Amino acid sequence: GNVYPSVCVASWKGVKYEFEAGSKATIMVLLKDAFGNGISKTRQLKYPIYLILVIQFIVTKAGNFSLRIEGGNQTLNGSPLPLKVNPGVIDVTKCVAKLKIEHHVCHLSSKMEIFIHQLDQYGNLVSGLYPFDAEVVERDTNLTIPIADLHFQEVEAGNSVIFLWQLGTRKLHINNIRRQA
Repeated sequence: GNVYPSVCVASWKGVKYEFEAGSKATIMVLLKDAFGNGISKTRQLKYPIYLILVIQFIVTKAGNFSLRIEGGNQTLNGSPLPLKVNPGVIDVTKCVAKLKIEHHVCHLSSKMEIFIHQLDQYGNLVSGLYPFDAEVVERDTNLTIPIADLHFQEVEAGNSVIFLWQLGTRKLHINNIRRQA
């Protein structure tokens, strides 16, 4: 018979509905006719082979969602499906650092704060505290001075702050993120 979307059944493959950003999600749709019978590829076999529509897509936006599946302006049975997407791994090239200073002019040994918005490759905030390696670079000579005593603090999910002291006419260079075990 013909496929009737309102009686077709949609579900997650493996009943898994939680994914990491960048991973592949798979939905299975069991095709059914108007009487709720599975659509068979052939009726000559003792055990018919039912048709299943497979939908795959890459999830990129983190959050909790309801995924509504429709066919022919009709919502499929089992829809909406819950969908939870967690941020991917932190991507240092996507992280955004913002400098906060007490005054517009920094003096030797003045306190500075750098807020780091920790993001994955899709721009989702990544929770957790990820210490950075940092060094100070002399503007004129490009010589580097490593900074050993940075103080890290997570101020909210996905946003960390580094406290450091200004070192005259030098600039801060933030290197790789070190994952804590």
